[in-house]
Amino acid sequence: MFRFKLPLLALLVFAPCGALALEAKAPWSVDYADGSGNHSRFSQASEKAPIQYEYSPIRPENSSSGVYSGGAPKQGSIDDSQSKELWAQVTKLAADEKIHIPDRIMGSGAIKIATPAGKQDFIVRDGADLQKFNQFVVKVRDSIAETRPVKTSLPVFPGATQDLKQSGATSLQDGKNFTVAVYMSDKSMDEVVKFYQQALNKTNPSEQIDGLKQFRTPQGTVRISKMGDQTRIQLSEGPQ
Repeated sequence: MFRFKLPLLALLVFAPCGALALEAKAPWSVDYADGSGNHSRFSQASEKAPIQYEYSPIRPENSSSGVYSGGAPKQGSIDDSQSKELWAQVTKLAADEKIHIPDRIMGSGAIKIATPAGKQDFIVRDGADLQKFNQFVVKVRDSIAETRPVKTSLPVFPGATQDLKQSGATSLQDGKNFTVAVYMSDKSMDEVVKFYQQALNKTNPSEQIDGLKQFRTPQGTVRISKMGDQTRIQLSEGPQ
């Protein structure tokens, strides 16, 4: 028996004959609606971007019983080991046609996979395989704090992804607070700077120091810098 070692995020979703073979290469997303209608989304915008998880629960007013709640919404990032487990499980679920059903019924799970290679949608009947996957999703959800994206009134570069670990409220030494929203983009620093020149009606950045370009506005400050292969955009509002 031959054994091949695959890159962590280059696992393949081996689909049965007639279906697509989907490669876990960014940009990718995996959407999962569980048996109660709660929605989980895993995604990665680029190879260097964080792997995001977003949970959108069913609310009592939208549930069939009128009282069921899926809990609090959550959003955060997952690590490589969790991503590897995700793809291992969806690979198995996608390949096993015996557990697929044509229509949603109570207790079934709907999965949608999208990668540059194509898309695959399927419904899995309730059973041991789906329950194992659901347990994994719940474990991921429980590992993430109830965080929300930081809201900002400053312009956000189109397509940029907010880094929730670097975003939040900060206290200065005098006790005043300000909010920081950090975004990452695959676009070049020059392209991002050009966007903010137009969006903020600024001819040039207010400051340019050691590769950092900064715009100051009445609403706050925009700081643009390179971080590896990506462009980091920091939007700060409040006392400076």
